[in-house]
Amino acid sequence: MEAANGKIVIDLMRQVSAKFEKNLRQHFNDCNLTVPQMNVISLLSRYGEMRISDISGKMGLTNGTTSGIIDRLERIELVKRVRLEEDRRVVKVVLIKGVDSLNTDYDSRLCDCLDKMFGKVTREELQTIVKGLNILNDILDDKR
Repeated sequence: MEAANGKIVIDLMRQVSAKFEKNLRQHFNDCNLTVPQMNVISLLSRYGEMRISDISGKMGLTNGTTSGIIDRLERIELVKRVRLEEDRRVVKVVLIKGVDSLNTDYDSRLCDCLDKMFGKVTREELQTIVKGLNILNDILDDKR
């Protein structure tokens, strides 16, 4: 592949990522949480307590970045860190009671936001997008 083609892919990925984040931020501007913070809450709601390294892996972020997100969520009392009794070295992140309702609202609003973003897309276009993203994901996982 020519370097120019790689630059085109990188530029497009940046543009798509920025526009996607902008749409999400606009849709959720009233909840005073960032998209990464909402993603952490969603993950914890879906999977239950998790280690920071597990959250990082699912979000594609470094442990340091994820830890910063967790710090801010702890300050506003949406999550807390808990040490395991059987192994005090292991720290899990858990949702504070009552946050599940926030996540239910988040998931519902996310579906609404995605419906607005992709509402005018044909089935064929959506299949093309998904196929392209799957190919890119495989390339990045070095499966091709």
